[in-house]
Amino acid sequence: MKNQASNIKHQASKIKHQASNIKHQTSSIKHQEQLAREGWEKQTTYDEPRLSEIVRMYEELDFEVHLEPFHPQEEEGCAECMKASPEKYKTVYTRKLHSSKDRKDFVV
Repeated sequence: MKNQASNIKHQASKIKHQASNIKHQTSSIKHQEQLAREGWEKQTTYDEPRLSEIVRMYEELDFEVHLEPFHPQEEEGCAECMKASPEKYKTVYTRKLHSSKDRKDFVV
């Protein structure tokens, strides 16, 4: 009887953990969709010193740069080495700066 109760507790704990992961993934997808609606495109994930170099490069190419915390579970490719210290990494999003000649609502 104790063993069965322990198994039920363990299963309940697993289900709670899975539900939490699904909730996080759903929230993350909504956030990524919002970024896309605002014109942001996901580019890459780096840590320092390369991160600062990438940001500078995009800014020199007239892109706005937005950094997001890195979430290894959201990566499509291999992220095993970054999982050890995900707080060091940032995901880079960019969107083209709108100059006055590019804007359709610009009035002279």
